[in-house]
Parts: sequence; structure tokens; C-alpha cells
Amino acid sequence: MGRKEEPLVKYYENAEHFAELMNGWLYAGSRILTSEQVQARNIRYTGKTGKGRATRYRSRYRDIVKYVDGLHPRL
Repeated sequence: MGRKEEPLVKYYENAEHFAELMNGWLYAGSRILTSEQVQARNIRYTGKTGKGRATRYRSRYRDIVKYVDGLHPRL
């Protein structure tokens, strides 16, 4: 991750800021998602590559991973 991205990642780790971003992006500014619904998740991702003896496991880290609980779209 580059130095330019670090302040944005730190800012959007905050559940309230993340909810505001998603509301603006997905719901055109309507307050659908609340900060109480946003939960942090593990940023480590482990994947498997290769087959047989050549199988390797690699870990990667994601910038921001969130889970939204109890979101029901308004129709």
C-alpha cells in the first residue's frame, strides 16, 4: 500500500465514515446504512495455489474489509 492511500484507509476504518461513504455511493445520499450495522472483519486473506506437491498457501492483506449486518433495502 502506498503512502498516499494510508490516510484514506485509516479514515474509512471508522464505521461512521464507512457508512457515510456507502450511503453516498450506493444510496445517493439517503441514510440507509448506520455505523452500528458496520462491523470490521479480518483483513488477512489466505489462498491456495498449485496442486499436489507444488501446493502453496499465500497470505495477503486487504486494506479495508467490512461486514454489514441487518441491511434490508427499501423498495
